[in-house]
Amino acid sequence: MALGAEEVRSARTLAECLLAHHNADFDPTQSKGFGVFETWLEAHVGPEHPHTLLSAGAAYMASLLVAESGVDALLDVPTARLLLERANAADPRLRDGLGPLLLGAYECFVPKPLGGQPETGLQRLQTAASHSEDLSLVMKVVAAELCAYSLQDRALFDRLLAEVLDQGAASSAFDSLAQQRAVTVRDQVDDLFIE
Repeated sequence: MALGAEEVRSARTLAECLLAHHNADFDPTQSKGFGVFETWLEAHVGPEHPHTLLSAGAAYMASLLVAESGVDALLDVPTARLLLERANAADPRLRDGLGPLLLGAYECFVPKPLGGQPETGLQRLQTAASHSEDLSLVMKVVAAELCAYSLQDRALFDRLLAEVLDQGAASSAFDSLAQQRAVTVRDQVDDLFIE
């Protein structure tokens, strides 16, 4: 089993319990289809519940990474996106911009032929980073590693990583992790860009 997979599955289970708390008719299997889930969400978990939307969206998005199959992951994509988009609409600065970070990363990670939107993802990350206190360097690394790579924009890649590495001493654990990842990604540059 992949490292952390059991924790992610537990988070997903807790997210489903959180959604069911708003109304017992919640169907975690979505056996009646995404449209029924969307209608249920509209009726029971609105913008006045941004923490629920963000927590559930983050758990669903993380579960994509540990899904047993690609089909299972694909079935969860619309749900994860819907929850995160609604959380962002309610409060994009919640948890220091975690929602825009997750959606931006997703939009840049998915290849364009499969629906990825790296330009949109990059814009989302850049806007969120300008308002974030704890996650701004993380957002820049994600934008470099995923968005600049997807766009094959070497100048953007170099600029974003330089901003992270020139920040000076890390002021938080998030900054420290971002700077470590920036060094790793910078060292892989020749494998990321086609000359």
